[in-house]
Amino acid sequence: MKLSFASSILLLLGYHIVTGTQPSNFDLKGNVSSWTKSETRLSCARSFLGAASAGEYALFVGGIEANGDRSDIADIFNVNNYRVMQSKISEARSEMGSGSFMNGRYAVFAGGKINDTVLSKRMDIYDSKSNSWIVMVMSSARASPQLIDLGGTLVIYGGAILEPPFISRTIDYLDSNLRLTTTQDRVSGYPFVGISAGNTALSSGVVLGGYTNSNLGGDMILYGPSNQTLFFKKSGNTVELEALDPVPSPRLGIQGAFSFDSLVYAGGHTIANDGYTLIPTNKISMFNSRRNFHTDLQITLSEPRTYIYSGAFQRFVLFWGGGKSKILEVFDSTNLGLVSNVPQAFNLSISRDVAGATVAKECIMFVGGGQVWSTGKPTDSVEIIRGC
Repeated sequence: MKLSFASSILLLLGYHIVTGTQPSNFDLKGNVSSWTKSETRLSCARSFLGAASAGEYALFVGGIEANGDRSDIADIFNVNNYRVMQSKISEARSEMGSGSFMNGRYAVFAGGKINDTVLSKRMDIYDSKSNSWIVMVMSSARASPQLIDLGGTLVIYGGAILEPPFISRTIDYLDSNLRLTTTQDRVSGYPFVGISAGNTALSSGVVLGGYTNSNLGGDMILYGPSNQTLFFKKSGNTVELEALDPVPSPRLGIQGAFSFDSLVYAGGHTIANDGYTLIPTNKISMFNSRRNFHTDLQITLSEPRTYIYSGAFQRFVLFWGGGKSKILEVFDSTNLGLVSNVPQAFNLSISRDVAGATVAKECIMFVGGGQVWSTGKPTDSVEIIRGC
């Protein structure tokens, strides 16, 4: 195994005030209609950016700017008043893996694209306790690795690479002392890129569905839906991997979030009988991480959509936008139903692709940047749903 240690770089920031003030109250409101929606802006328009929360902050990092350049900008929003601190990461790049770690102390941004032919090994970690950046190096360069918080261990799984089979099997584990160890996924039948989430209460996590390369021996990638379920379970100082029962309805472009013990996911593309036509779906599914089984629910989204922006407010899972859609739908995991009469005012103002999305304090969801669906141009818009 390969071991590396972090070095800390002090962050000196100035405040740039934007509109919007909110009290510091993070008690979730059970009545969805009493939630509020706000909007603010990034320091500049960009797409393919990373987003994660840490402490009192929601961070939007990197991406591709309007002129096509990769960005090193980090916009750090205070979740109490939506003021923004502006900073920079150590390397300009897009398509990073991003996530929170150690009970929300750290926001981690791993890997990414420096340009279309060069990938990054860099990890930029924001420490909300010291307001500083920690810079580390992954074991191998890759774009869009999946970050899964097991509680005390962060899994940095897979991602896209530039050589066959074009999907990585590398796993880096980051421990609570910010030490990095490396291994390979030898459990999955084939490399895949799915959706992922961690359950810190159970010290477990999962990667499932998504896409795989059906041309493993070739020099080009042929995307196809993956039905795999890879389960991570932390046991002491080790992490055990297990391949579980397959996803019953494989599809590309699904998104979801953990609510209590279940990963609730929705939408995505199925493949038509011709083998290549993508068909969007409104299906909602669940994976129970305590009992390790899948369920396709009888209820559906109000419209088919893909790559939805998803996050959990405790018992509620939000499905916001996705492609040309602007709709917010809210799933209640206590009754396995969709909340009725969600105010239309909560819908996105701008339908967008490849934006960043994160949830802070289990009650505030941010969607920022991305490409405007109707024009393909990047936006600086940040839209916020607050449930507390």
